[in-house]
Amino acid sequence: MEIPKLTPQDQEAKTGDSRWHRAQLFFRRRRLLTIISVAVLTVIFGLISVRLQVNNDYDTWLPENDPVTILYKKVNTLFSASGVALVVLDLGDVFTPESLDRIAKVTGTLEGVEGVFSVLSLSNVLDFRKEGDALEVTRLGERAGTGPESMGQFRKYVLDRELYAGSLVSEDGRLAAILVNILDEVDEVVVAEKIKNILEKEGNTRKIFLGGDPVYTVYINQYMNQDLTMVAPFAILMILLVLFLSFRTFWGVFLPVLIVVIVSVWISGIMVLCGWPFNVMTPAVIVLMFAMGSEYAVHVLNRFSLTPPGEKPAFDLGLPITVSSLTTIAGLATFALTKIAVLKWFGFEIAIGLALSLVLSLTLLPAILTFLKPGQISRPHLPDAHPDLLGLGARRLGELALRHRLTLVGVFILILILAVFGMSKIKTSSNILEMLPEKSQPREASRILRDHFGGSYPQTLYFEGDLNEPAVLRAMIEMENRHHALAGFSGYTSIASLIAEENYVFNGSYSIPDSRGKVASLWLLIEGDPMLKNLVTPQHQNSIVSVYTKKEDSTELEKAALDVDRLIADHAGPQLVTLDRAKIFPEAEKELRKIEFTRAAEEIASLAAYYSNNKTGPELIPAVAAALDRMPRLVVPPGEIDRMVSETRNFIETDLFLADSRLKDELGASIRGILAEDLEERSWPENLAARFAPLLAALPVGEGETAARDLAAFLAGEIRKLETENAFRALSPVLPPSLGEHFAKRAQGVLGELFGGVFRPGPDLDRA
Repeated sequence: MEIPKLTPQDQEAKTGDSRWHRAQLFFRRRRLLTIISVAVLTVIFGLISVRLQVNNDYDTWLPENDPVTILYKKVNTLFSASGVALVVLDLGDVFTPESLDRIAKVTGTLEGVEGVFSVLSLSNVLDFRKEGDALEVTRLGERAGTGPESMGQFRKYVLDRELYAGSLVSEDGRLAAILVNILDEVDEVVVAEKIKNILEKEGNTRKIFLGGDPVYTVYINQYMNQDLTMVAPFAILMILLVLFLSFRTFWGVFLPVLIVVIVSVWISGIMVLCGWPFNVMTPAVIVLMFAMGSEYAVHVLNRFSLTPPGEKPAFDLGLPITVSSLTTIAGLATFALTKIAVLKWFGFEIAIGLALSLVLSLTLLPAILTFLKPGQISRPHLPDAHPDLLGLGARRLGELALRHRLTLVGVFILILILAVFGMSKIKTSSNILEMLPEKSQPREASRILRDHFGGSYPQTLYFEGDLNEPAVLRAMIEMENRHHALAGFSGYTSIASLIAEENYVFNGSYSIPDSRGKVASLWLLIEGDPMLKNLVTPQHQNSIVSVYTKKEDSTELEKAALDVDRLIADHAGPQLVTLDRAKIFPEAEKELRKIEFTRAAEEIASLAAYYSNNKTGPELIPAVAAALDRMPRLVVPPGEIDRMVSETRNFIETDLFLADSRLKDELGASIRGILAEDLEERSWPENLAARFAPLLAALPVGEGETAARDLAAFLAGEIRKLETENAFRALSPVLPPSLGEHFAKRAQGVLGELFGGVFRPGPDLDRA
């Protein structure tokens, strides 16, 4: 094979006047070595690229060292809180034996999927009921009967409970939701795809809707693969068409495409070596590489094809296209400054691809062209028969621009001014669902979850502390109540709210009991239940409040996050301080009461905002605080005194096991006297126990003191209920009408805390 003779330009390169020419001469003279080396590298990178993984889980794209990311991953490790797949079954009527059986069947099937952390539905959610003098805890699904009458009662019972309605069943009773938490240590997208495939085998997929981050990612992967197999070939076809119209030869089309294909294989191998996954941006990288990466090859081919007949082709474009490419590569390299991993990868992949395209255009391409002649690259245009339409159009456009250059410059200046003004109005926002087709299944699922449930996206408030301590649980309840003031959230769940719900069912107060012993007795009834692992760690030291939002746009989510940050800054801190009011000096009591009234007013106003759909809000705080400050003194009516004395006597007999009728009469008379007194200065359990102790002195040593404390705690609890009712009546004139029973339940719980024995004067708890 004849080695091409040196051109004058090559002779110039040989003398050392042009580095670019010397470099190109090196590869041209070693053309076989160059071609073989590139082929070997392509095979190696091709084999490596087989291990390329797909990852569209954008949780993994977060900056690793960011404090929020660290906390986010910690919470997910403990509770698997973010990887939630939401399954909605359109059953027509949830409250039929067939529908409930299907919910139970699907729940059991999903519990068996490998990688699932927990499954929650109407069939297995906890339910609390008072049976006689005991609190019974069981599964809600076990409450349902089979007859029409019992099913109607079950329907009313479920839809009247805030814990279920709007969270696990739509308020119209047509849709049932199943919440699937996926283990943090597994690939949640893979597990979500398993769930999707299993449910599709159930049949009638039009009645099953899947939502949640992992599921949406599955659909993004699905549509991404479709785009890759449909859009990318179309884009490539258009590029091929442009190349053919430009060169009108096989080699003029094949060689630029060859360069880009080789670069694409190399990039895939580099992605594996760098740990960059195939993601939602990768198809764009491939298409852009075909569009931009072929540019350098086109310049080299065009220069080669313009060689006059009889002369040796020249390759003197190294410096111009290198400078041109470096400006583009430098611009793309700025993506390295972003904290979002997927954007950083996108910038690096394009920059590396363009750099490789440049290198191959200046090395491999000249080596291949030594085997060809200029006429094989571009067919000459005959002016008469085949005019160069592209060249003719460009020439006419240039002539027009020269004739109207002043007008053209003015137009461009005006456009520039408008563009600068428009740039100031740009607002960044994103919604992952908007990446999907308008009528796609996940978009429909998102709409259903927004309209009938809490939404698709969970938010968690993280707490650390001794969760057997009443004050810690009360801090959680307070923060949960305050969070209600933020629009667009619902479906609140926490261990504190479950214990408060137990207390409400058993004692009539949606609040935390005032002693560790009472809290422990409620813990005992739910300890070890699978539902709790989503809310609290086994050691009772870490917990979350879980809440869902209907917000999907990133701008709205960012605003909601800032609102929570302000909530944390204003009402949370690294330590929890408690004061025993029974030991506070009387002079300080009134000032502390004012602080307590304000705190209670803030919580109640937050709840009022939630239950009125934000028709009211912070403006209620002064009115509620003033109403509490002016509330009338508690006067127990004679009939109520008789009832409480009777209940206390029953407590003495059944709980304290005191059968002495004389002793019961004496205790009853003492209690009647206490209830008839002015209760403005409330009787704390310690003071009540001191009043009962002399009457119980005849009991064996130790038993009398214990019985006095237990009796005092019981009576203090009954007085607390009366104080709560009295305070709620005082608030009625300043509260908006029709806030509903759920508001009354929670607001009275706040008031119950207000009249408890513990005061929290400072920031509550460190959490995020």
